[in-house]
Amino acid sequence: DLLTKYNAGFNCENECNYVAENILKLYQDENLRHVMGKNNRQLAEDYFDRDKTYFHIVKLINQMI
Repeated sequence: DLLTKYNAGFNCENECNYVAENILKLYQDENLRHVMGKNNRQLAEDYFDRDKTYFHIVKLINQMI
């Protein structure tokens, strides 16, 4: 869901054809690579940046105890 929400990559079946098609799309479209790379960075910062996420984790733990 996050890949779709952020337009940060492709979801595909675990079959060689689907994976190859998506690799080819990225190979052929420099702008798409740039956009998805930028969006991936934003996704990582929003969900995996410790400065942002640790506060929420501590808050959840405190609510549980």
